[in-house]
Amino acid sequence: MNHLALVWNRTALKLRGKTLLWRDRQARLIDGWMKAHNAGDEERAEKLWVKLNAVSSEEERSQYQELRDLLLNPEPSPWLAAMGQAHECEARFDWDGAKAAYERAAFAEPNAGLESGAWRDLSALHSMLDEDDLALECAARATEAARRCDSLSVLAMALGAEASLLLASNPALAREKIAEELAVLEDESLHDILRMRALILRARCAVQENDLDGAGRELDLVWTQIKKWRNEPFFAGRHGVLAAYWATRSGLSEKRGDWRRVQKARLEVVEHCRFVASVPQIEGPFKHNNLALALHRAGEALQRNNSARAAELFAQSRELRAFIGLGPLKEAS
Repeated sequence: MNHLALVWNRTALKLRGKTLLWRDRQARLIDGWMKAHNAGDEERAEKLWVKLNAVSSEEERSQYQELRDLLLNPEPSPWLAAMGQAHECEARFDWDGAKAAYERAAFAEPNAGLESGAWRDLSALHSMLDEDDLALECAARATEAARRCDSLSVLAMALGAEASLLLASNPALAREKIAEELAVLEDESLHDILRMRALILRARCAVQENDLDGAGRELDLVWTQIKKWRNEPFFAGRHGVLAAYWATRSGLSEKRGDWRRVQKARLEVVEHCRFVASVPQIEGPFKHNNLALALHRAGEALQRNNSARAAELFAQSRELRAFIGLGPLKEAS
């Protein structure tokens, strides 16, 4: 398969009148951009590209950039070739090969934004493999690279990823990163997903610091903004935010000793993670691992109430972990 076909398949976009999984407006902007580019009208192509990014989630923007790189440069750049190799290694559970490929991508790319993305992906891989120190080191490198690029959204994503990893060991520093992320996003009015993720992360920090009332107020505020996303059928990024929201609600309820609410929240996490895992435009092992973790944690909550369904959820979690080449998570005693 050539590189252009690979990108089309990975983004689940079919050309020439076939099915589009994205919103109609995005489809029209992609089509218009391609027509302008093919006609040599680069000024119009650039304007359409800016509009496309403005109405897209961070996941979609990353995919569009990969697509654009291949359209403008038929021969893949060293960064793109290395990222492709990393994804191929992940698909066959060659974790060492994937790590090496992500590092090659990070060091090969003069574009600081793409370098940051490579470090962020490598951090996520280390985190999935429970290599926490390496995950945090790569997240810090992603933030450093993001500070050298001109994209506020890239910096916000890097800060959020680093803060999430810092929560357990250094909540005070995590709070500093979250505050910086929110300050960055003040100038990014279109990035509602990033802002909601940051506010949820701040609530998680409050839970970690036992400021339970503060966490509750933060989550109540977030819910007024995201509850309308529950029934949206296409936007995986928004369902990812909802999963993070309910996971944080679960942590808050656990601190309060309300296991009925813990159970409800963890089952909500499962449903939203299940949706994200089902969408074809997101590839790789991470979505399956997130669902496996959600199933396991929901199983723990149900097991506490002696629910027969706990065994079913644990079994689903084990199956998913085996599917991506990982061992089972430890069941609660």
